[in-house]
Amino acid sequence: MNNNYIELQLQANEELQEILVAVLAENNFEGFVQNENELLAYCPQELLNENEIFETLAAFSIKKEDYIFTTQPNKNWNEEWEKNFEPVLIADKIYVRALFHPERKDVKHTITIQPKMSFGTGHHNTTKLVLTEMLNLDLQNKTVLDMGSGTAVLAIYAEMAGATSILAIDNDGWAYENAKENCLGNDCKKIIVKLGDEKLLDKNVKYDVIVSNITKNFNLANLPLYAKLINPNGQILLSGFYENDVNDFLELSTKLNLKLFNQTVDKNWTMLHFALQ
Repeated sequence: MNNNYIELQLQANEELQEILVAVLAENNFEGFVQNENELLAYCPQELLNENEIFETLAAFSIKKEDYIFTTQPNKNWNEEWEKNFEPVLIADKIYVRALFHPERKDVKHTITIQPKMSFGTGHHNTTKLVLTEMLNLDLQNKTVLDMGSGTAVLAIYAEMAGATSILAIDNDGWAYENAKENCLGNDCKKIIVKLGDEKLLDKNVKYDVIVSNITKNFNLANLPLYAKLINPNGQILLSGFYENDVNDFLELSTKLNLKLFNQTVDKNWTMLHFALQ
């Protein structure tokens, strides 16, 4: 199996970078590093369609000579990650740190992660949005599904908040291994981590809370499934898309008897919280 990644490097201001991240995420790019006026985006080599990316970027008046592709081996990026990554504090209640960060005794929940890739930190705007919303949920004795679990930071918090059964699913091998490592490192006993996608879901198993922090297309395609898998009075938290995508979700949610409970936005990234009516 080819384990190489293709790095796309292009010049773009912060506003354009935010848009491109969302667009490229729909085209098999799995990770992003945003620097001042420069965006680095990473895609598994076997999933890259250069012609498709050319057409996508051309829509933003980005010419072929304005970006470059380079091959990067799939390796542990921790050294570079440690140089730039800062711990994250969510509402003074959740502290997400790596082992090399100082401990904090004044925060109720501390999640320690060890990412396998520089873009596997779980600290994206969407992760913060979902974690913040999860703070408002009563997770005590609840069953939780975490789709696109990545580092498993959402699943780990769910257990810390009292959930009794959590299923975390991701289709990326690195994320799968990393999630297992992080669950072990946080002494989690109630999380099952699986490698795969929605096909792994048992249609007869219901959940009290479903969190799906992936992409617009994936969430739209699977929202009908989530609506079937949620218990009465259950909650569905979606993120991984932009504010201008919200209407697509609202139109579909009406058909599925889902009510919008809350919406939060961070730099155009959006979280939608639905409840079963």
